[in-house]
Parts: sequence; C-alpha cells; structure tokens
Amino acid sequence: MNLLDGRKNVYVCLDNDKTGEESTLRIAKIISDELPNACVYKVPIPTDLGGKADLTDAHNAGYTSKDLL
Repeated sequence: MNLLDGRKNVYVCLDNDKTGEESTLRIAKIISDELPNACVYKVPIPTDLGGKADLTDAHNAGYTSKDLL
C-alpha cells in the first residue's frame, strides 16, 4: 500500500526552474505508472514570480490554490 492509493487526482508543484520542470515530469510519470487510473496534474508557478519561485513564493505573493489550478 502506498500513500497515494485510491487517489483520483494528484497535483505536482515544484520550483519554477529547469530542475523543477524536469523533476515534475519525472514524478508525474512515476505516479502515472503506479496509479494508472489517477489524473496527474502539473501545477505551474506563475512566471511573474521569477525563475526560481516555488509554491511558498506563490502563496506569499497572494496566489490561492484556485489561482494556480
């Protein structure tokens, strides 16, 4: 049994840089392979926050989960 068993939707949100993008794609593939019935979503960090921004930066800038999704 794993932490994501039974999930229908999984959201992946990493830093807004090249490493974060590559890691997001790698993690999304792993999750998709393990949970073929789940939808995996990449949650983008707004580009106006800069190239190294992350979810905390988005939160601190006033973005809500609804804004990001």
